[in-house]
Amino acid sequence: MSEDFKKEEKKKEEKKIFPSEKEKEGKECPNCSAVNELEAKFCAECGYNFEGVKNCPKCGAKIISPNADICEVCGEWLLEGKCKFCYADIEEGATYCAECGNLLREIVCPKCGQLSSFDFCPNCGTPLTPKAEEVYNKMKNEMGEAKISILFKNFTYTVEEKEEVKSHEEELLKMKTYIEKVENKKKKKKTFTSLFSDKQKADIKEMDKKTEEEIKRQEEEKRKREEAERKKHEEIKKKLAEMNGRCEGTIFVSGEEATITISDDNCCLDDAFWLYVNDKKIGYVNHPQGGFTSYNVNLNKGINKIELKFDHPNGCGTGASFKLNEFKINFGGSVNHLWMVVNE
Repeated sequence: MSEDFKKEEKKKEEKKIFPSEKEKEGKECPNCSAVNELEAKFCAECGYNFEGVKNCPKCGAKIISPNADICEVCGEWLLEGKCKFCYADIEEGATYCAECGNLLREIVCPKCGQLSSFDFCPNCGTPLTPKAEEVYNKMKNEMGEAKISILFKNFTYTVEEKEEVKSHEEELLKMKTYIEKVENKKKKKKTFTSLFSDKQKADIKEMDKKTEEEIKRQEEEKRKREEAERKKHEEIKKKLAEMNGRCEGTIFVSGEEATITISDDNCCLDDAFWLYVNDKKIGYVNHPQGGFTSYNVNLNKGINKIELKFDHPNGCGTGASFKLNEFKINFGGSVNHLWMVVNE
């Protein structure tokens, strides 16, 4: 004996002495996974042959069941030496079965020409064996020829009818698949993945709240500014009306402290005046030719009235300039002079 053969025999002996846990439980069928007894030759569930799967001699398809008589793929008769109708043993060279009298080869239907291994033609329902003829005649006597024809018509189809039935079944299958798809879509819940955590959502909500409050605050401030501006213009109009058009100009400044300067801008000696701010006397304005007079004053918030009240002439009239900080206005004439200063 060769060494390989001895090793193989040793493995088989060890397997018998030390079987696996699975083998202790039983033999598992590779076709249906059912567990059978260790000594079983065929699967008790599906008939699988543990000693080897047979193949169809015509198409080569696997024959799972040991009791199969016809190949499920091509329809080939598998029980060689057995009658296709009564399963009796047939003698070699026989043309008819000694038990049932049927032909041992496929029968040609006399009505439609279809080859058949059955008692009735699967295409048109015509009885093909004496036993089938006996059954057919008995049913015909009991039910009537019309009813029996309808009965067999319901169980058989022509080639065209078979194609129509097949097409109809395919349409029904498509409709069923579509309906199931629609139903599953309805049942399926929509799920949404949140982009933010709960804390982030709370922060965003708080930020939105603060933004809304800030917008409201800015809008309120804007409204107040517009209201203050409107009141200021109304007050200016009112003051101008009180001055009866005597105002020679409106000056806008910022800040309470200001410097007022009256300058002689020509070669003649100017008239003498008194300086008033908001009806309060500030000082005398009577400088030499080409000179100037300056006073530091405090302005009120809002509208202020600056006035030069004529005191006496010096002989040549007045040609001078009034300057408030950086703002300068030229004026002339031996009369009272009035300006409005708005301190913003």
